[in-house]
Amino acid sequence: MATSDIPTMLFDLGSYNIRASLTTDEKPRFIIPSAFPTGEHDFEIDKPIPPECTPSFAISDGEVDNEDRMTYLFASIFDSIFPSDQPEPIDLRVVLTNAPYPSKKHTSYISQMTFEILQADSIIMKPPALYTLTQFSLPTCICVDVGFDVTHIVPIQDNFVCSPAVMRSTAAGSAVDLYVAVDHLQIENVTTWEQMERARKIKEQVAVVALNYEDEIEDPEKEFPCTCGELLFNTPLFELATPEDQEPDERVATLTEEPTVAALIKKSIEQCDLNMRGKLWQNIIVSGGSTKMKGFRERLLQDLTSISPSTITPKLRFPDDPSLAAWYGQKLCINFSNSEPWFNRLEYEEDPEGVYRKFIQYGIADPNKGKTEK
Repeated sequence: MATSDIPTMLFDLGSYNIRASLTTDEKPRFIIPSAFPTGEHDFEIDKPIPPECTPSFAISDGEVDNEDRMTYLFASIFDSIFPSDQPEPIDLRVVLTNAPYPSKKHTSYISQMTFEILQADSIIMKPPALYTLTQFSLPTCICVDVGFDVTHIVPIQDNFVCSPAVMRSTAAGSAVDLYVAVDHLQIENVTTWEQMERARKIKEQVAVVALNYEDEIEDPEKEFPCTCGELLFNTPLFELATPEDQEPDERVATLTEEPTVAALIKKSIEQCDLNMRGKLWQNIIVSGGSTKMKGFRERLLQDLTSISPSTITPKLRFPDDPSLAAWYGQKLCINFSNSEPWFNRLEYEEDPEGVYRKFIQYGIADPNKGKTEK
């Protein structure tokens, strides 16, 4: 069987949406909320979530949080793509996203699910940012992905991932939603899907990232929209997600200590080889749904310019669709299939924990470039 004819499933395992398809699909065949009514693990994938329900999540902070629900989703998607009245796929491959620094519990579940339930022949897992930057064919670049629960950064040097410089943070989209719920909706404890969606939609509709926050908030009408946009660029402001008469809880306290998006990028670049840093500053790829906020790009460039070396002018690059950038990068795996670091069934049967060691290193970014060993 020709490599291009081998069936390959794609799973973009987001904390807000889970996207799934075959590599031959022009767009994701399934976009399924990670949320589902608590206790209803077999809640049908095409049904809307009841507004009044208390949601649980199949994926949280980039990892499987509810195995029963995730197993149902994997099985439902597989059965839809490969109906029982048709021959089972031969040599099935599965391409998955995986947040940086995954736990062994998460990777063990994913490998067990793909090899034992889906009967895959081989799998590959990478951070969304690594899939995204593959599309740009730049041998040395860095990608920041600002997602729903996790912001993460992956740099490559001469087509190899610089593992010590891979970063992640919890200052992401859902953290901004938390602020909206408390400050704007006066909801101290979000308990229903309707409340969660209401906060998210308000953020998407009104959030503005100002170039000069202090000047903008002098106008009372701009204070809330600008504060929404400011949080990822001024993380101590997350303290505003705590009601005035209370102490910050653990999540809020952690958020206030997180680096800003710009500071996280700088920290990552400074962990890379000295002779590569100039190229990295000039090849910064920005992705993830949370980067769609009005003014985000301009503010990020301003902040990076202020903290970069004086001899360097940072340059930002953007995929056509920040929300689907990782999924499009996953599709490209079919073009590089002979060189991708697949983990196959035989390796799994010999050492089930080998999947963790395999993908914690992330591997080469573009197999058609950089043939020398690191």
